[in-house]
Order: sequence, then structure tokens, then C-alpha cells
Amino acid sequence: MHGAQYVASKADESFNRDVTGRSRPSLPIRMSRFRSTVLVVATLAAAACASAPSGPAITAAPLPRSFGLRAGDMVRVRIWREPDLSGDFIVDEYGRVTLPLVGARQVLGESSESLQKKLETEFASSVKDPSVQIVFMRRVSVQGAVRTPGLYPMDATMTVGDALAMAGGRGPEAADAPLELWRDGTMLYGQVPTSVFVGQLETRAGDELRMPRASWLSRNGGMNAASLIQIAVVTTFSIIQIALLTRR
Repeated sequence: MHGAQYVASKADESFNRDVTGRSRPSLPIRMSRFRSTVLVVATLAAAACASAPSGPAITAAPLPRSFGLRAGDMVRVRIWREPDLSGDFIVDEYGRVTLPLVGARQVLGESSESLQKKLETEFASSVKDPSVQIVFMRRVSVQGAVRTPGLYPMDATMTVGDALAMAGGRGPEAADAPLELWRDGTMLYGQVPTSVFVGQLETRAGDELRMPRASWLSRNGGMNAASLIQIAVVTTFSIIQIALLTRR
């Protein structure tokens, strides 16, 4: 009886030593350490895969036919059969545009309809029966994970999807998420659908439509947090089962 107990004791002692002969922690301690390690890895994976905090979704307002001009906006003037007099004209810091034949004109507070009528009257002294078309344009900044970020002139009837297309579409690092609207380093809206019209965005000079970037793991591993956590949990239970069977 004593011999059997001695053999079992030696077997346990051998099991609790590694290949170098050094003592190693008991099975419960090793399992506890392993579970802690897996938990840390899963937590880090979840944090790495998580996208940036999402701001509120934008609420679509009624689509205006135009929007009030501000410094930095653009007035598109098209005069029938007069290409030399037509063009896109930037609103300067004083709220004026400078047009051929007409010169500098104040446009802040003007609607596109009233400006059209005034310009037809003014061009009538130089152009026979002028037909003037006016479109107010807003320069929209599209930044982030797009192919060609920059400023793009857009009218009120163009959509956020049009802005994204003008910027070359989603880049290879883009997240699978909606565009965001940022102002002075702060996210105003974290969910701007591509169907929203530019005229519905209450943008200011310096505002950005920003495409968020995907996390490093999403770009390089193609695995999301849920997949990594699932693998970690399955691996933990598998190791525990193997260890218990070996212990027997």
C-alpha cells in the first residue's frame, strides 16, 4: 500500500515538473493564469476591432431649393450662348462675386431667383435678350478614408453619396460605416446616410464629411472582435478539457 502511494506521489511530482525538471505551478494555477491571459487578449482584440464612437444620426430636414450663400461658397453662372461670360465664381470674404461686364456684386442674402433677375437686367445692356441660369454651390470638404480627399462644389440637390463619389469613393482603409460630419475637431453626426441632400446639411465653413478608417485588425486580419472572442473561449475550454483528461 505504501509502495502504491509512493509511486502515485512520484507520478504527481513528475507531472508537476516541466521538461527541464523545474517545478511548475499546479494545474488550477496554470488554468487560472491561462484564462486571465485569454481574457486580456480577447479584451484587447475587442478594443482594437471596435470602431470609433458613433455620434447621433442626422435628421433629414425638408430639401430647400437653394441655400444662403456664405464666404467661400460658389455661384455658377450660365448665360445662353455666352460661354465667355459664364463660369463658377467664388464668394469672397466680403460676400461679393466678381462677374464679367458686371464687376463686383454683393450676393449675401440673395436668393438664386432674385440674383438671376438682377443679372439678366444688368447683362441686357451688353447682351441681347440674355438668358441667365444661376446655381448656388457649396464647397464640401470630404476627408478621411476616401481615395481623393478635398473640396468639392455641390448644389443643394446633390446628395452625400454624390460627394463621396466625387472624392473617388471609399478607400482601401475605409470602415464599413456611414460618413461622419465634423466641426472644429468635434463629431456632430456619426451617421450621415448617403441619401441625405447637401441642402439638408447645416454645414459651416471648415466642416468636414469624414469617412472613418477601419481598425488595424479589420484591415489586416479580416476578423472582427466577436470572432476573436469566440476563438479565445473555445480554445480555453479545449485546453481545460485536455488538461483534465491528462490529469486522470
